[in-house]
Amino acid sequence: LTDLPLSFWSYALETAAFTLNRTPSKSVETTPYELWFNKKPKLSFLKVWGCEAYVKKLQPDKLEPKAEKCVFIGYPKETIGYTFYHRSEGKIFVAKNGTFLEKEFLTKEVTGRKVELDEVVEPSLIDQ
Repeated sequence: LTDLPLSFWSYALETAAFTLNRTPSKSVETTPYELWFNKKPKLSFLKVWGCEAYVKKLQPDKLEPKAEKCVFIGYPKETIGYTFYHRSEGKIFVAKNGTFLEKEFLTKEVTGRKVELDEVVEPSLIDQ
């Protein structure tokens, strides 16, 4: 559960697809990533979508904090790193590193929107 606006839904879906492509399934022992690239994916960089993170500023002033609190919203397609949302500036940007607050995210209670998804049921084939 997150308090991000619904306009971030596309980032959530892209991140879910990115993660699922690196996850094995019951029917196939290899991941889609392995089938495509012929190597096992690295999983150590995967993060919890929507968690807050401290991202280092490029050129901080001497008396200001060296990092800003942002929200992790995905993985960029064109480079290695993470995509972040800076709430106070309303900007989306890419950074190579961040200090992720995943444990705090998983334990906090949010009074934001709750989106419930129905289970998808495949229609049965009827013999004619």
